[in-house]
Amino acid sequence: MKKACATSNPAKEYMRKLIRRLIK
Repeated sequence: MKKACATSNPAKEYMRKLIRRLIK
């Protein structure tokens, strides 16, 4: 499900990656 969401919404995955980097 997560992979499908990322493929359907690449922008969303990018934002999530940015947030994760901020948290780190």
